[in-house]
Amino acid sequence: SIIIPTWNSKKTLPTTLECLARQTFRDFEVILVDNGSTDYDQKTIEEYCRSFSSHNIHFEENRGFAYACNYVARLADGEWLAFLNADAFPHNDWLEQFQKGQEKIPQAAAFASFITQHTHPDLIDGTGDVYNISGNAWKQGYGYPASTAPHKPKRIFSPNAAAAFYK
Repeated sequence: SIIIPTWNSKKTLPTTLECLARQTFRDFEVILVDNGSTDYDQKTIEEYCRSFSSHNIHFEENRGFAYACNYVARLADGEWLAFLNADAFPHNDWLEQFQKGQEKIPQAAAFASFITQHTHPDLIDGTGDVYNISGNAWKQGYGYPASTAPHKPKRIFSPNAAAAFYK
């Protein structure tokens, strides 16, 4: 189940939904939850979601990111929950690569996505969240060239919620 929390995302959401429509792995549902947007357009959302199973929920007021995600997670049918920001544009094989990863590491309970910066796709936005001994958190790899990203799975503290998978 792919959960997309939105708030005033009319400019970016269509691109995100187009990216999902092009996924090579097709066994998924999308649950979109709008957090009281002033630009919410149910008809346009339904049009972009024609090629996959989707459910759309609209709150009249902004209840916050965490509330929206937790509310919708309870409604999801999937064995895995994929959280995707409305301004994240996954590659066509995003779900396929996740499927391969969870087959290789079936004991994992979460997976992070390799995320590049939107304005500078040659730079890393994050490869997962890490913490140091003092409790400071940061996005691993932020600002480094995308070519330096790890090519093998590695342990992280937590995935970045912009594009994360949880069992």
